[in-house]
Amino acid sequence: TALPLQSIVESWTNQLQVMLKHVAVSFPPDFKYELEATQKASWAFLDSRTSRIDVTRIGAKRVNLVGSFNDWSGQLQMTGSPADGKFRIKLRLPRTKHLFKLVVDGEWTTDSKNPEEIDANGFKNNYIVVS
Repeated sequence: TALPLQSIVESWTNQLQVMLKHVAVSFPPDFKYELEATQKASWAFLDSRTSRIDVTRIGAKRVNLVGSFNDWSGQLQMTGSPADGKFRIKLRLPRTKHLFKLVVDGEWTTDSKNPEEIDANGFKNNYIVVS
């Protein structure tokens, strides 16, 4: 019977802790917090899924994506063809709901063919739920 990935990683972590008790190593005071943050990020990646977002923007030269998954900074260029207006992107996202917007030729907008909602600040966004 296969063990769940979390059980395997916890077992390795426990074995590593036992081995480290016998090694003289000193860590900076903030190492524990950095390690915890790294573990959380690693678990988020392991528990993520590849997701694809498709949009159609006839006449657009460039379509970028920005959203809660990258803290609304740094636009990700979608691949596609201005000729047929179909653009797409694949992202590895943690299992949760992610808000996003398109930046079409420099203009921020949403896509009516993807689910939309109004956020707490009154802005309309698209969203994708990764499960």
